Amino acid sequence: MCIRDRVTTALIDVSVDVAFLGTNGFSVRRGMTTPDQAEAVAKRAMVAAGRRCVVLADSSKAELVHFHRFAELDDVALLITDRRLDEETAEHQRFYQYCVIRQYDLWWHDFTFMAVAVEEAGPRPWIWSDYAWHHPEAFFEKMPKSVVQSNWYYGGEFKPDIAYVKAYDQIEAHGYDQIPTGSNWSTKDNFEGTVRYCSQTIPRERLKGFLQTVWRPTIEEMRPKHLEAIACIERARNAFIEDTNR
Repeated sequence: MCIRDRVTTALIDVSVDVAFLGTNGFSVRRGMTTPDQAEAVAKRAMVAAGRRCVVLADSSKAELVHFHRFAELDDVALLITDRRLDEETAEHQRFYQYCVIRQYDLWWHDFTFMAVAVEEAGPRPWIWSDYAWHHPEAFFEKMPKSVVQSNWYYGGEFKPDIAYVKAYDQIEAHGYDQIPTGSNWSTKDNFEGTVRYCSQTIPRERLKGFLQTVWRPTIEEMRPKHLEAIACIERARNAFIEDTNR
Protein backbone atom coordinates (compact mmCIF):
# COMPACT_ATOMS: atom_id res chain seq x y z
CA MET A 1 0.00 0.00 0.00
CA CYS A 2 1.46 3.41 -0.96
CA ILE A 3 1.85 6.26 1.52
CA ARG A 4 -1.08 8.16 -0.05
CA ASP A 5 -3.44 5.23 0.49
CA ARG A 6 -2.23 4.73 4.05
CA VAL A 7 -2.82 8.39 4.89
CA THR A 8 -6.29 8.36 3.32
CA THR A 9 -7.26 5.12 5.05
CA ALA A 10 -6.00 6.39 8.41
CA LEU A 11 -8.00 9.61 8.12
CA ILE A 12 -11.29 7.79 7.48
CA ASP A 13 -11.61 7.05 11.21
CA VAL A 14 -10.22 10.39 12.38
CA SER A 15 -12.30 13.35 13.55
CA VAL A 16 -10.78 16.70 14.54
CA ASP A 17 -12.21 20.08 15.51
CA VAL A 18 -10.00 22.08 13.15
CA ALA A 19 -7.99 20.87 10.17
CA PHE A 20 -5.09 23.22 9.35
CA LEU A 21 -3.85 23.00 5.76
CA GLY A 22 -1.59 24.78 3.33
CA THR A 23 -2.28 25.18 -0.37
CA ASN A 24 -0.37 25.86 -3.58
CA GLY A 25 -3.16 28.07 -4.88
CA PHE A 26 -6.57 29.46 -3.99
CA SER A 27 -9.16 31.18 -6.14
CA VAL A 28 -12.83 32.10 -6.07
CA ARG A 29 -13.51 30.04 -9.18
CA ARG A 30 -11.54 26.85 -8.40
CA GLY A 31 -11.06 26.87 -4.63
CA MET A 32 -7.95 25.23 -3.11
CA THR A 33 -5.64 23.47 -5.56
CA THR A 34 -2.33 21.63 -5.76
CA PRO A 35 -0.27 20.25 -8.65
CA ASP A 36 0.19 16.92 -6.86
CA GLN A 37 -2.57 14.29 -7.09
CA ALA A 38 -1.46 12.33 -4.03
CA GLU A 39 -1.39 15.50 -1.97
CA ALA A 40 -4.87 16.45 -3.19
CA VAL A 41 -6.29 13.04 -2.17
CA ALA A 42 -4.74 13.30 1.30
CA LYS A 43 -5.94 16.86 1.81
CA ARG A 44 -9.48 15.99 0.74
CA ALA A 45 -9.48 13.38 3.48
CA MET A 46 -8.15 15.93 5.97
CA VAL A 47 -10.89 18.42 5.04
CA ALA A 48 -13.50 15.69 5.51
CA ALA A 49 -12.00 14.76 8.90
CA GLY A 50 -12.28 18.26 10.35
CA ARG A 51 -15.35 20.01 11.68
CA ARG A 52 -13.76 23.23 10.41
CA CYS A 53 -11.03 23.78 7.85
CA VAL A 54 -8.46 26.58 8.16
CA VAL A 55 -6.09 27.27 5.27
CA LEU A 56 -2.81 29.15 5.63
CA ALA A 57 -1.39 30.67 2.43
CA ASP A 58 0.57 33.79 1.56
CA SER A 59 -0.86 36.27 -0.92
CA SER A 60 1.32 34.99 -3.79
CA LYS A 61 -1.01 31.95 -3.93
CA ALA A 62 -4.08 34.11 -4.63
CA GLU A 63 -5.87 33.25 -7.88
CA LEU A 64 -3.32 30.54 -8.72
CA VAL A 65 -5.06 27.45 -10.10
CA HIS A 66 -3.33 24.05 -10.19
CA PHE A 67 -4.46 20.77 -11.69
CA HIS A 68 -5.95 19.07 -8.62
CA ARG A 69 -8.60 20.64 -6.40
CA PHE A 70 -8.93 19.41 -2.83
CA ALA A 71 -11.50 21.89 -1.43
CA GLU A 72 -14.09 24.40 -2.57
CA LEU A 73 -13.82 27.90 -1.13
CA ASP A 74 -17.03 27.27 0.80
CA ASP A 75 -15.37 24.30 2.52
CA VAL A 76 -12.91 26.68 4.21
CA ALA A 77 -14.03 28.34 7.43
CA LEU A 78 -11.03 30.70 7.58
CA LEU A 79 -8.26 31.71 5.19
CA ILE A 80 -5.20 33.18 6.88
CA THR A 81 -2.90 35.19 4.64
CA ASP A 82 -0.55 38.18 4.72
CA ARG A 83 -1.25 41.89 4.42
CA ARG A 84 -0.47 42.04 0.70
CA LEU A 85 -3.76 40.40 -0.25
CA ASP A 86 -5.96 42.60 -2.45
CA GLU A 87 -7.75 45.11 -0.18
CA GLU A 88 -10.14 48.01 -0.54
CA THR A 89 -8.80 51.26 0.94
CA ALA A 90 -5.90 49.49 2.60
CA GLU A 91 -4.81 52.77 4.19
CA HIS A 92 -8.10 52.88 6.10
CA GLN A 93 -7.53 49.33 7.36
CA ARG A 94 -3.87 49.62 8.38
CA PHE A 95 -4.64 49.77 12.11
CA TYR A 96 -6.94 46.72 11.99
CA GLN A 97 -4.73 43.66 11.63
CA TYR A 98 -7.73 41.35 11.84
CA CYS A 99 -9.62 43.00 8.96
CA VAL A 100 -9.22 42.26 5.26
CA ILE A 101 -11.76 43.69 2.81
CA ARG A 102 -11.68 42.01 -0.58
CA GLN A 103 -12.79 43.65 -3.80
CA TYR A 104 -13.93 42.89 -7.35
CA ASP A 105 -15.13 39.28 -7.80
CA LEU A 106 -13.83 38.32 -4.35
CA TRP A 107 -16.04 40.99 -2.77
CA TRP A 108 -19.10 39.87 -4.70
CA HIS A 109 -18.46 36.24 -3.74
CA ASP A 110 -18.29 37.15 -0.05
CA PHE A 111 -21.29 39.45 -0.20
CA THR A 112 -23.48 36.93 -2.01
CA PHE A 113 -22.50 34.26 0.53
CA MET A 114 -23.53 36.53 3.42
CA ALA A 115 -26.75 37.65 1.72
CA VAL A 116 -27.83 34.04 1.21
CA ALA A 117 -26.97 33.20 4.83
CA VAL A 118 -29.10 36.12 6.06
CA GLU A 119 -32.05 35.10 3.90
CA GLU A 120 -31.84 31.50 5.06
CA ALA A 121 -32.05 32.73 8.66
CA GLY A 122 -35.25 34.66 7.93
CA PRO A 123 -34.48 38.42 7.65
CA ARG A 124 -33.79 40.32 4.44
CA PRO A 125 -30.24 41.45 3.66
CA TRP A 126 -29.73 45.22 3.65
CA ILE A 127 -26.78 47.22 2.34
CA TRP A 128 -25.45 50.73 1.75
CA SER A 129 -25.75 51.46 -1.98
CA ASP A 130 -22.72 53.70 -2.60
CA TYR A 131 -21.03 50.98 -4.67
CA ALA A 132 -23.50 52.04 -7.38
CA TRP A 133 -22.13 55.60 -7.47
CA HIS A 134 -18.92 54.64 -9.24
CA HIS A 135 -19.63 51.13 -10.57
CA PRO A 136 -23.29 51.15 -11.68
CA GLU A 137 -22.88 48.48 -14.36
CA ALA A 138 -21.38 45.90 -12.00
CA PHE A 139 -23.73 46.87 -9.18
CA PHE A 140 -26.96 46.39 -11.12
CA GLU A 141 -25.68 43.28 -12.87
CA LYS A 142 -24.64 41.45 -9.71
CA MET A 143 -26.72 42.84 -6.84
CA PRO A 144 -29.55 40.42 -5.90
CA LYS A 145 -33.02 41.98 -6.07
CA SER A 146 -33.78 40.58 -2.62
CA VAL A 147 -31.28 42.97 -0.99
CA VAL A 148 -32.80 46.15 0.45
CA GLN A 149 -30.87 49.26 -0.64
CA SER A 150 -29.94 52.28 1.46
CA ASN A 151 -28.50 54.97 -0.74
CA TRP A 152 -27.33 57.97 1.27
CA TYR A 153 -26.89 61.67 0.60
CA TYR A 154 -26.39 64.41 3.20
CA GLY A 155 -26.48 67.60 1.11
CA GLY A 156 -29.15 70.28 0.94
CA GLU A 157 -29.97 70.29 -2.78
CA PHE A 158 -31.96 67.52 -4.44
CA LYS A 159 -31.30 67.70 -8.16
CA PRO A 160 -31.34 64.59 -10.38
CA ASP A 161 -28.00 65.56 -11.91
CA ILE A 162 -26.25 65.17 -8.53
CA ALA A 163 -24.72 61.68 -8.65
CA TYR A 164 -25.73 60.75 -5.09
CA VAL A 165 -29.32 61.88 -5.68
CA LYS A 166 -29.42 60.25 -9.11
CA ALA A 167 -28.63 56.92 -7.43
CA TYR A 168 -32.11 56.89 -5.84
CA ASP A 169 -33.62 57.09 -9.32
CA GLN A 170 -31.28 54.44 -10.76
CA ILE A 171 -32.00 52.01 -7.94
CA GLU A 172 -35.73 52.54 -8.43
CA ALA A 173 -35.42 52.05 -12.19
CA HIS A 174 -33.90 48.62 -11.53
CA GLY A 175 -36.73 47.61 -9.17
CA TYR A 176 -35.03 47.39 -5.77
CA ASP A 177 -36.73 48.03 -2.43
CA GLN A 178 -35.20 51.05 -0.72
CA ILE A 179 -34.70 52.64 2.70
CA PRO A 180 -33.31 56.08 1.75
CA THR A 181 -30.89 57.59 4.24
CA GLY A 182 -30.43 61.20 5.33
CA SER A 183 -28.60 63.02 8.10
CA ASN A 184 -28.17 66.31 9.91
CA TRP A 185 -24.41 65.85 9.56
CA SER A 186 -24.09 68.66 6.99
CA THR A 187 -27.44 70.45 7.16
CA LYS A 188 -30.59 70.11 9.23
CA ASP A 189 -32.67 70.40 6.05
CA ASN A 190 -31.36 67.17 4.52
CA PHE A 191 -33.66 64.63 6.12
CA GLU A 192 -36.86 66.43 5.15
CA GLY A 193 -35.44 66.88 1.63
CA THR A 194 -34.64 63.17 1.46
CA VAL A 195 -38.19 62.22 2.49
CA ARG A 196 -39.82 64.64 0.06
CA TYR A 197 -37.65 63.67 -2.92
CA CYS A 198 -37.84 59.92 -2.41
CA SER A 199 -41.57 59.94 -1.62
CA GLN A 200 -42.13 61.46 -5.04
CA THR A 201 -39.77 59.19 -7.00
CA ILE A 202 -40.08 55.78 -5.30
CA PRO A 203 -43.43 53.89 -5.38
CA ARG A 204 -44.82 53.06 -1.94
CA GLU A 205 -44.56 49.31 -2.52
CA ARG A 206 -40.77 49.65 -2.82
CA LEU A 207 -40.29 52.42 -0.25
CA LYS A 208 -39.69 50.51 2.98
CA GLY A 209 -39.00 53.45 5.27
CA PHE A 210 -36.32 56.06 5.94
CA LEU A 211 -33.13 56.04 7.98
CA GLN A 212 -31.73 59.01 9.92
CA THR A 213 -27.99 58.87 10.59
CA VAL A 214 -26.66 61.39 13.12
CA TRP A 215 -23.10 60.00 13.11
CA ARG A 216 -22.37 61.47 16.55
CA PRO A 217 -21.72 59.52 19.76
CA THR A 218 -24.51 59.37 22.33
CA ILE A 219 -22.71 61.52 24.92
CA GLU A 220 -23.91 64.61 26.75
CA GLU A 221 -21.99 67.13 24.68
CA MET A 222 -23.64 65.77 21.52
CA ARG A 223 -27.16 66.00 22.95
CA PRO A 224 -28.05 69.11 20.85
CA LYS A 225 -27.23 67.30 17.56
CA HIS A 226 -29.34 64.29 18.56
CA LEU A 227 -32.25 66.51 19.58
CA GLU A 228 -31.88 68.36 16.29
CA ALA A 229 -32.02 65.01 14.45
CA ILE A 230 -35.25 64.13 16.26
CA ALA A 231 -36.73 67.48 15.27
CA CYS A 232 -35.68 66.78 11.67
CA ILE A 233 -37.57 63.50 11.76
CA GLU A 234 -40.70 65.27 13.04
CA ARG A 235 -40.56 67.84 10.22
CA ALA A 236 -39.96 65.09 7.65
CA ARG A 237 -42.85 63.04 9.02
CA ASN A 238 -45.19 66.03 8.75
CA ALA A 239 -43.97 66.66 5.20
CA PHE A 240 -44.60 63.02 4.30
CA ILE A 241 -48.16 63.16 5.66
CA GLU A 242 -48.78 66.47 3.89
CA ASP A 243 -47.56 65.10 0.54
CA THR A 244 -49.57 61.91 1.01
CA ASN A 245 -52.81 63.78 1.64
CA ARG A 246 -52.48 65.98 -1.45
